[in-house]
Amino acid sequence: MSETPAQSSHPTFPCPVCEQPVPVGAAVCPNPNCKVNLSALATLDALPASLYRAALAQIQAHRDTEALQTLDSALAYAPNLAEGWAVRGELLVRLGRKAEAGESFQRALQIQPDLAGAAASLAALQGGEAAHRRRVTSLRIGLMVLVAAIALTAGLLMRPKPAVQTTGVPLPPERPIATAYAAQPALAGIRAEETSGGIALSGTVADETTRQWAISLAGALYGGKIDASSLTIAPTATPILPSPTAPPPDLAGAVIAVLQQLPGWESAQLTVTQEMGGIRLGGTAPSARFIQEAVLAAGGVTGVGWVDAQSVSIDTGALQALVTAALQADPRTMEMNITVEQMESGVRLFGKVPRPEYVEAAGAISRTVPGVEWVDVSGLEVVWQGREHVVSPTDTLISISQKYYGVWWMWTVIYDANRDQIRDPRLIQDGIILIIPDASNNMDQPPN
Repeated sequence: MSETPAQSSHPTFPCPVCEQPVPVGAAVCPNPNCKVNLSALATLDALPASLYRAALAQIQAHRDTEALQTLDSALAYAPNLAEGWAVRGELLVRLGRKAEAGESFQRALQIQPDLAGAAASLAALQGGEAAHRRRVTSLRIGLMVLVAAIALTAGLLMRPKPAVQTTGVPLPPERPIATAYAAQPALAGIRAEETSGGIALSGTVADETTRQWAISLAGALYGGKIDASSLTIAPTATPILPSPTAPPPDLAGAVIAVLQQLPGWESAQLTVTQEMGGIRLGGTAPSARFIQEAVLAAGGVTGVGWVDAQSVSIDTGALQALVTAALQADPRTMEMNITVEQMESGVRLFGKVPRPEYVEAAGAISRTVPGVEWVDVSGLEVVWQGREHVVSPTDTLISISQKYYGVWWMWTVIYDANRDQIRDPRLIQDGIILIIPDASNNMDQPPN
């Protein structure tokens, strides 16, 4: 199935509060009238639900690659949701990436072994076109069911409860509003009570921005009438100017220290800028998964209120350069002509090697490069089982034959094995690598 071009280079999902588009990776809603902290909603699974809804819309619009990126972002927030991995597997099948699809189905079955749909899809990967059409049809249905299940769990589909006669009943701690407020220090002092008319908020907050955040969050999680008349702003005390010798906390330095611990940091070229209590990331990264991990890691640094990674782009050659350098530096592969091709967070190797153990060595060396998640060595071809010789300025085919075979007349064997590099046997180029075949059966008699 052909895929329509993506409409944006940055996938988005609807904000759970204001429903405005939010770029994947942003920790704060960019809507100036909302600016809800999405990390708070992530604890309630509201953010994963929004991402899954966005993925569904992208699938229906045949924007499959963009949908896969959005779905990966949702799974970064909810990695133990078996149905999410199963839907990801179906989408990868639709994109023709069967090997990765199989890994997603296996991940789903590891989390929930009795997930029949994932087991059936895994078995059907080797099936025919009919099975493929059934999987494509079930992809939309499965994702819609998944969105509904997550949204229901998070309280996003909650409707206002019937009016009750009592007033001023505090919400129990397990209710989503109470959980959301308790998770945020700026909102922890707010009291939420269920009344006959809806939800009443009371207490004091630091400023009007925090007050609007509390009201928007309550509206998104409850769905009924919100009375915030008793939610006031704390009186502003006389500001105490900071000492000129006391600089603001170095959030950027702390974030860089955390990011340096991530696998793949060596292949990333990230810039970290501190702005108004938050962090803005720029530069390049080796894969979308690295960007997601960087956002989560930076958001976990104490004092970081938000993280923006919209300016980070994926460098498709970062891992390729690092793997090539690693192969050229290792004595086992430094003299071999191995080509490296990067495919998102993995690499494929191409070229010719003299023995099978060099195939294993090239794969092992590539896997040691930080950020490389998989290595495909199927493009490496074993072409001979002999030795090799680097031609020096004083070498001739006769002297090389004498060196390796102990006789001069075996130079023709070397010539025949290297005709692709030697045009005139009397003139061999300095620096080329010659194959020295095993010719022990031809050394009994010199030529006539």
